Amino acid sequence: MSEPVGLVYLPEDLLLEIATHISVFDVLSLKQTCRTLYAFGSTDYLWHRIIQQVDLPLDLPLNTPLCALAQYELQPIVLKAIRLEANWRRRPPRAKAMRLLPRDTNGHYVDDMHFVQGGKWLLTVQRHRQRGGRPGSHLEVWSLEDEPYVIACVDIAGFYRTAALELKEESQYLTLAVGYETDDLIEIIAIYSVPFRDRSEFLFYTAPTLSPSTTIRLPPHPSSTSPSAKFIHQLSLSDGRLVVSVVDPVGHSGLSLLQVLLVDIKSKASQWVDPKHMRPYSDIWVKVYAHNGHLIFLGPARQSIILRVHALPPALPPSSPSEALDLGPILAQYEQPLQHDSQFQDIIRVSAPSAASISALVICSFHDTSPRVGQVTRFPLPGRGRAPHLPGATRYFNMPSHVSAQLALVGPAGRAVWVEHDWETQKKRVMRFQMRKKGWDGQGVSEAVSALLPTDAALPFLPDTAHSLAFDEVTGRVCIGLFNGEIYVMDFV
Repeated sequence: MSEPVGLVYLPEDLLLEIATHISVFDVLSLKQTCRTLYAFGSTDYLWHRIIQQVDLPLDLPLNTPLCALAQYELQPIVLKAIRLEANWRRRPPRAKAMRLLPRDTNGHYVDDMHFVQGGKWLLTVQRHRQRGGRPGSHLEVWSLEDEPYVIACVDIAGFYRTAALELKEESQYLTLAVGYETDDLIEIIAIYSVPFRDRSEFLFYTAPTLSPSTTIRLPPHPSSTSPSAKFIHQLSLSDGRLVVSVVDPVGHSGLSLLQVLLVDIKSKASQWVDPKHMRPYSDIWVKVYAHNGHLIFLGPARQSIILRVHALPPALPPSSPSEALDLGPILAQYEQPLQHDSQFQDIIRVSAPSAASISALVICSFHDTSPRVGQVTRFPLPGRGRAPHLPGATRYFNMPSHVSAQLALVGPAGRAVWVEHDWETQKKRVMRFQMRKKGWDGQGVSEAVSALLPTDAALPFLPDTAHSLAFDEVTGRVCIGLFNGEIYVMDFV
């Protein structure tokens, strides 16, 4: 009878095969047993394989493939994701840190906020400010590392529509696109280059007010025979490409209320997308994103949610104004039916895409007193090896008929936050949603929806005063803007 062979004596290729069938927790435990297994558990190749099994949003460096990261870089990223997931499943989660942004609260409160993925940069927007008797808006870009500070400001004269940010770490700047309507009722997109600035540069000087590097005026749509009151609905930035979603209330463009314009920021070349690509959708609240060389459409289509992925053209071809851009075949398509028929869809929110997935939050209500029904659906995206694969998933939940969800936000992997307004008590709570149904031990986890902040905690603010919200799911960072102008940043890992 042969003697049993210890694990440390097995050949490395067999150990690697075993490691593909165990969890990250098991690998971390093996590293603590002896020097041999510690060395094996610290190899880059092993971590490149086991990280594919981690079905959590990871705070990975932008534009960096997994194979370019070493074990000592991947392990803390995975541990941070596990700690955040464990805290997010608590009832309620525990806020690890809470900071008040150092801003002047004597002015107007913040109407809108956006994180750049990773939660290190925050864009705040104040609409409807009067400057010299003219309507305008004020935008600020914040650095949230260490002591928060404003790195740049933007003032626009006109009615603010929307904005988009893209991080260029290798170039040390942010690209900011702002869509607005001028006093002359012209729809404009202004492009700004926001350089990274160290806090030491602002010891004696205020943050600079930027001027646009490029301004883009919406060209006429090839299907339009007369001017229409179209307005900018959404912007998306990716690798120097700008995607402009435009709503035409008259529906000139082939009976479609939604129009999509692609713009090359550097050359200013632009072309409208063929309206046939928008016809399957039954609502103008379709999100269109440029991401990782793809053009992504996600929105409602009757009683379903449909995701379609097309390839972005490598360059915008020269064309006449009468031509629309055909995106070619669909690279990927997913459809998820809504669970029920409803009279109203109060909320349809779509996340920005990550390297692995994109999610939609839908909350529906009824004419009677039946509970509201919500769902979060996560769709996988074609990847380039930049992140672990996240499978598609849907989770449903109920809400009492006497409450509504306000300021709702959802992340690409399916975590979500919103402010719940109870119409009977006129009180508000900040809520959180979790996508996972099972824990790592195979047991069930807590319910999908619960309070994000405890109701009896000694908070420095009242949830009733919340006016704006920002959320970054990979870092567990939530930002709350209040009616008195204060902004609080909370970290949950």
